Amino acid sequence: AIPTLSPSIDAAPSLVPAILDPTAPNAQDVCPGYKASGVVQTSQGFTADLTLAGAPCNAYGNDIVDLTLAVEYQAKERLSVKIFPKHLVASNYSQYILPSFLTPEPSADGSTTAATSHLKFNWTNTPSFQFQVSRVASGEVIFSTYGKVIVFEDQFLEMATSMVPNYNIYGLAENIHQFRLGNNLTRTFWAADSGNPIDG
Repeated sequence: AIPTLSPSIDAAPSLVPAILDPTAPNAQDVCPGYKASGVVQTSQGFTADLTLAGAPCNAYGNDIVDLTLAVEYQAKERLSVKIFPKHLVASNYSQYILPSFLTPEPSADGSTTAATSHLKFNWTNTPSFQFQVSRVASGEVIFSTYGKVIVFEDQFLEMATSMVPNYNIYGLAENIHQFRLGNNLTRTFWAADSGNPIDG
């Protein structure tokens, strides 16, 4: 007789997000972050090189050693911050930068600068590259990576931020969910998977 195999839940791969898996490495503890250098001012912002600040941690893939930071003041109330691999070629370009027909983005108004923007971009290299965006009028910090390292690998990206109490986050694609996302939310984005159930 030929034995029949039935699917087993135990045999399925774990889909537990790394942040909830006690055996997974904590990238914030083992990865070195980056150091910024080669800052070049532009009329609407600046670019800089980000270079791995220590030995690669390769927590969930291979660390990308050289990155590019591009900061653009697009309008008085809109700031674009992009971080992507410095060395892109045709074969890996779309892995990191989606074409504009898939992800259209607004262009700069051509007149906003760091001096006229309602937003301020601050950064430091101590102990590694960290940045924050704040409102000029009130000083309110609206995004910050201070106290955290940026992890940029070929299979894993992590940019951690701390939120104020009772924060509001809206959107975040790839999950069917109400528009406003709940507090203390952990969200994992998979590169390729089937559609997620509601609130899944």
